[in-house]
Amino acid sequence: MNYFLLIIGLIGSIASIISLFIPLKGNRTKLIHAVYIFIIVLITGISVFYCTKYYQLVDATCTAQILKEKRMNLTPNGFNLAALAFLDKNKDLFAHSYLLASKICEEAKCTQSRYTNEKIDSYHGYGQIEASSAISGLLEGIIISNNSVNCN
Repeated sequence: MNYFLLIIGLIGSIASIISLFIPLKGNRTKLIHAVYIFIIVLITGISVFYCTKYYQLVDATCTAQILKEKRMNLTPNGFNLAALAFLDKNKDLFAHSYLLASKICEEAKCTQSRYTNEKIDSYHGYGQIEASSAISGLLEGIIISNNSVNCN
């Protein structure tokens, strides 16, 4: 949010400096001011939009880093579901990654119980570990592809 105020302040300062050079009297003064105001509003809107998108990406990348670091504190199935929830929340940023993770979880049966007919299905556990490794790699790819982000 501080960057939003910085952008508004910067563009407002530039607008003030430019307005010093616009004549006070003249036939086309109102038209010049209208065009000038339109351009300033347009530049401000575009700046705020891209600043917001950038900080969404920064926040999501840092969250992916934290999630990946928490992998050892979770069961493989818990990690898979947490990563899937993260990717679902950030579908607009990582749509393809979300689809891949969904497919991995579907094949590994992440949402199904490992207990079948009062027996433990050990293959289910191995599948969860394999899926967890694949999804961890997917998160690592997100983190690496946005390596200019500083999460500290």
